[in-house]
Amino acid sequence: MKFQLLLVLSIAFHTYTSSSRLPLENRIVGGKPVDVKDFPYQVSLESNGGHYCGGVVVSENWVLTAGHCGTFPQLITLRVGSSYNSKDGYLMGVSVVYFHPEYDFDSVDYDFALLKLNGTLKFGETVQPVKLPERDQTWNTGTEFVTTGWGETMNPYESSDQLRGVTVPIVDHEKCKKALAEFAEVTPRMVCAGYPDGGKDSCQGDSGGPLTHNGTLVGLVSWGYNCALPNYPGVYTRVAAVRDWVKSYTGV
Repeated sequence: MKFQLLLVLSIAFHTYTSSSRLPLENRIVGGKPVDVKDFPYQVSLESNGGHYCGGVVVSENWVLTAGHCGTFPQLITLRVGSSYNSKDGYLMGVSVVYFHPEYDFDSVDYDFALLKLNGTLKFGETVQPVKLPERDQTWNTGTEFVTTGWGETMNPYESSDQLRGVTVPIVDHEKCKKALAEFAEVTPRMVCAGYPDGGKDSCQGDSGGPLTHNGTLVGLVSWGYNCALPNYPGVYTRVAAVRDWVKSYTGV
């Protein structure tokens, strides 16, 4: 199969390459710069000083990210409270990573990991917990979400260091399943978003970062076929499907 999933981490961790899963560039496609004050739950996951994934503040001691971003906790550093992935804000380490017990790297199902921090976050204007969805909460097709992250933009005149955001509408689940059926199964733990004509999307460097609706966390960037292509929406984990699991660890 000739397709690309958003699952290959920075070489700071390891490189996983096969005929069906190839490295992607890191980018929010078709977006614009945003201020972390408007998305104070957004964090950058770094390894060896380089950004490789996003994450979401759940509480003073917990960050939620994609399962495929949680490998090797001893190598993960979080940058919080900054619109940039290389400066400002402050750094925080991770003591333990808890993967969802049904997480499957190959099928990409239950792509969730909770990061227990080795300290306590200082909440303020640029650092706040996200509002979590209700258990099994759903959104109507066409509802507009916002996804944010860092990375390559496909435009040499746009900085890759500053946080960027893009608005994408939810896609009918059955249509998404059919569009991506030859690559991987779109399960009930996933939600799809994007435009029929493409042009706006999240991509691998944004993995683990938030998909929100009016400040409520809907999902986390998980996988997709390439980036921003027509008729191939991005796939996000559906946080409402694992609310009990999140609460069992974080108390939130």
